[in-house]
Parts: sequence; C-alpha cells; structure tokens
Amino acid sequence: MADVFVSYSQKDRLSADAIRRGLEKLGFDVWTDKNLEPGLDIGEQIVSELAQAKVIVVLVSASYLDSQWAQLEVGAALARSREAGTIIVPVLLEGVKLPAYLSHFHAEDFRDLSPEEIANKLRVLARRLPVHA
Repeated sequence: MADVFVSYSQKDRLSADAIRRGLEKLGFDVWTDKNLEPGLDIGEQIVSELAQAKVIVVLVSASYLDSQWAQLEVGAALARSREAGTIIVPVLLEGVKLPAYLSHFHAEDFRDLSPEEIANKLRVLARRLPVHA
C-alpha cells in the first residue's frame, strides 16, 4: 500500500507520470493506476489504495472534471479526508476553476510550469507532507 495516491484523468497521464516520478525521487511510495493488478477488480483496487493512502494528490483539469472514474476517486478521497484525516492536495494542471468540493483545500498551481519548476514545487510540497521518507 502506497503512502501517496495520485488521482487523475487518463488524458493527463503525462503530467501524472511526471508528478509520480518526482515524488518517488523524493522518497515517497506513490500509487497510480499503473499499479493495477491484472485480473482483479479495478474499482476494488482503487478503493483499497485510497483507504490506505495518507495523502491523495488530485490533478485537476477539464478532463478530470469530466471523468466519471476521477469523480468516483475524488468522492472516496473526500470521505477518507473526513473520516481519517487523509490529506488532499489539489494540483491545478490547466486553466480550470477549483471545484467547490475541493475549494477548502490549499491547491498547488502547476499550470504553465517547466519540468524544473514542477520539480522545485514538489520539493516544497514534500517538506509539508507527513509521509516523506
């Protein structure tokens, strides 16, 4: 079970992969759908990983807001936050407004950043997360 769960739309896979790699380089155990086990129920795997995560990073974009899977994940993340105090970190990927259901969480703005700038933001973010190794 990973400490950090990254929730994203498939259309944002490149950004999700970059963020996953950056967090892993900083010593975090990160889960994305790349970790799905073949032959097992996708929904059950996602729910199980969300239930174990200490931090849930939500990559917010227009495609995320339109994705049914993403909406199921963020709903489970919000419930986990209320029940267990799981930290939710919204990350803005493009010019969308943060939805009301995430507006009470501080969002990181990764819009229009170079890979080096994203790496620097991840370093700053990592110092604030309780799961940093």
